[in-house]
Amino acid sequence: MTESMKTKTIIGFSIIFILTSVLLWAQPITAQNCSYAPGLYPNAFSTPKLHWRITNVTDEVVEFGFGSGKFWRAQAGQALTFEIQEIANDELYGLCTIGNLTLPVNDSQIAAELVFSIWPWFPGLISHLDWNTVDQDATDAAATFFMNGSLDITTTPTTKSYVYHQGPWGNQNTTLVYDLGSGILLSAYTEFFFLNDYHLGIEFITLTQTPTSLTTFVFVVIFAVVLMISMFCIIVTRLRSRRTKKRTAAIRVALIAVLAALAIGGNYALSAVPNIELSSVMVFLSGFLFGPIIGALVAFIAMLIYQLWNPWGAFIPPIGLAVIGCTIFIGIVGGILGKAMQGLDYSDSNWFLLPILFGILLTLFFDLVTNFAYCFTFGIPFIVVLITGLPFMMVHIPSNAVLFCLLTQPVTQAVHQLQLNQHAFPQHTIKTKKEDTPA
Repeated sequence: MTESMKTKTIIGFSIIFILTSVLLWAQPITAQNCSYAPGLYPNAFSTPKLHWRITNVTDEVVEFGFGSGKFWRAQAGQALTFEIQEIANDELYGLCTIGNLTLPVNDSQIAAELVFSIWPWFPGLISHLDWNTVDQDATDAAATFFMNGSLDITTTPTTKSYVYHQGPWGNQNTTLVYDLGSGILLSAYTEFFFLNDYHLGIEFITLTQTPTSLTTFVFVVIFAVVLMISMFCIIVTRLRSRRTKKRTAAIRVALIAVLAALAIGGNYALSAVPNIELSSVMVFLSGFLFGPIIGALVAFIAMLIYQLWNPWGAFIPPIGLAVIGCTIFIGIVGGILGKAMQGLDYSDSNWFLLPILFGILLTLFFDLVTNFAYCFTFGIPFIVVLITGLPFMMVHIPSNAVLFCLLTQPVTQAVHQLQLNQHAFPQHTIKTKKEDTPA
């Protein structure tokens, strides 16, 4: 096989791997009619779960559904959650938890029973993305004709607010504030006076993904690992066959494609596990082994593809760009550290201490920047986002520190023993003792 054919084979396998990973995750989302934001659609691997914090709530025990015999009671500070398990007939179905009650229900029922609605308009916890055209007329008719009230609608670049008062002698006052990009109810306060004083206030906290099947998750991990091992074997075979220092454009393209595929595959494989990912360490090692330029290119390609086909939700520019920028920074820092550690003996403790330190610092930097982008996008105070995201950070930072520590030294040693760097990318040469010369 000629050098050109070998290079094309490597690139071909890389493209197949990337497309397979992307299509595997994107299919459950793109196959449906996206009346809702793409990130709200459940797939074979995970289901979206939305979390709100109850800010104000009635002291009374409340029946959920007339004659249902199911009652709930909640306190301020507790959570209201909705796990979306199915989208059918343009309606969201899943499990809703409020206070002590969890029950299967659809979003229209939630809207009606919790009074997040103006009868017969039931936007609920999540509204359609076509509300600017279809729901506008429905809202006006519901407020003025059916409920004999007044409605004020306010639209900003990021939100849409509905403030409803039912007539001069009416029983209901409701304020709903939705995010225009996702349709999620950001905050609400509603009160209804009939026999008892019912009131409920909530504010949106976060959207998470709940794994749907351990078997599916294990299958995806095995699938990704097998493909990554195959890719690594191909690139090792390809680079070992070259005994020259000449860096051809074909090798660079193949290397970047394979490393980006490994980073993407690692992310998709662990998407169902919140805040445990392989892309950071793969990008770091790309820079560490082959320099900051390769590290930055791998980060850009991998994260751009992952953000455009993200199983956690649709691409949101401020958050997506923050993720891409931080990952590029990880690749560049990896390249700088790799050059600084060049020639260190593999038994040196710095091979373990420095990766741990940089794993912690880089992950902390990543989390702080992306959390700031999140609060900037949704208008939530930064301190609230940090407190809410603290449990995820407590998983993300230690897991990355462990991965950086466990993988950096053995992977670097293996690459050096195979003489990949010495011949193809001479930045990391193997230092040997100088032989004694005869007098």
